[in-house]
Amino acid sequence: MDYLTNYYKNLSEQLQSRVNNLQKMLDEAYPGGMTPGRRQVINRARDKAFSALVGTGQSPYTSPTEMRGRALFARAEAADERGYQREIDAPLAGLEPQAAHDSIVDEIVAQHVRPFPHMTSGPGSQAPDAKRSEAQIREFMRAHPQAPFTSVTRAVDAIAPHAIQGNSALEMASYDDASERAGGGDPFERDWYEDFVMEREAEHQADLVHSIGQALKKKHG
Repeated sequence: MDYLTNYYKNLSEQLQSRVNNLQKMLDEAYPGGMTPGRRQVINRARDKAFSALVGTGQSPYTSPTEMRGRALFARAEAADERGYQREIDAPLAGLEPQAAHDSIVDEIVAQHVRPFPHMTSGPGSQAPDAKRSEAQIREFMRAHPQAPFTSVTRAVDAIAPHAIQGNSALEMASYDDASERAGGGDPFERDWYEDFVMEREAEHQADLVHSIGQALKKKHG
C-alpha cells in the first residue's frame, strides 16, 4: 500500500510539474484567450491527473492540477471576453467621447427602448409608453456618473436595472415560449418562471450588446 501511495504521489507531482511548464510556455506564446490547441493541452493534463488519482482515495476534482486547469480556463475566458469587448467598441475608436456616447445611446433607444418600453403612460396605466421611456433613458445616460460612455457593455450594464430587468414588455415578448414550456398551462404559476424570466433578460442584454456592436460597425466602420 505504501508503495502504491508513493507511486501515485510521485506521478501526481510529475504531472503537476508538467502542467506548470506548459502554463509557462503557453503564457509566453499566447498571453491571453483560449485557442483550440491550448484547450487540448490543458484538458490532456487534467485527464492524466484524473486517471492517476482514480482508486487512491483522493478526489480528482480538488487536485492541484484540476484546480490549476480551472483557473487557466477562467483566465483565458476572461481574456477572450476582453478581446470581444475591444472588438465591439472598435468602431468608436475614432470618435470623440461625447460622439461615441451619443451613438451608443441612439442604438440602445432604437434596439431596446422603443421595442420594449419600460415605462407606462402614467400612474395606474399598464400601457407601455415608448416616448416617456426614451426621454427617461436619454436623461439617465446624460446625467450618469460614468458618462460619456465609450463602452457598449458598460452602457448596457448601466441601463439594465432600469430598463431591462423587470421590463414587462420584454417579459411578454417571451410569454409564448414560457407557455410552451408550461405545456399550455399558465407559466406564471410555475416555480421555474422567475428563473426563466431572469435568464431571458440576461440573454437579451448579451444579445443587445452584440447587435449594437454590429450596428456601430456598419455606421462607423
